[in-house]
Amino acid sequence: MPFAVIAESEARHVEALQGLLTRRQMALPASVWAPSSFAPFRSIPEACAAGVVAEREDADFYDEYLPRTDLPQDVRNVFTNLQRASLQSHLPPSSAASRRRHDPQRAHPLPADPRRRVMV
Repeated sequence: MPFAVIAESEARHVEALQGLLTRRQMALPASVWAPSSFAPFRSIPEACAAGVVAEREDADFYDEYLPRTDLPQDVRNVFTNLQRASLQSHLPPSSAASRRRHDPQRAHPLPADPRRRVMV
């Protein structure tokens, strides 16, 4: 499943964005994501479906900023690349995993070990 790779990629995206905006002395956009806002998933299909929703919301986040005329080109490039990554690199594997796992007959509970949750 794509979760571990996507989680690592998202961390790199945040670092790139933070570095760029810090160098440009621009404020970071407010994050709508907080670990405390997510309840544990009851099953792998539920986690896969949530991944699809999250990637779509992640891509939609940039729609507010990209039309702005005051956005420096390097910031626009990073925003565009991050949006493209959500839509073209993260959403397809999340969607595929969701389709494969969305069969209630195959719904498996997540591992009890929380360290493995990202790896499922």
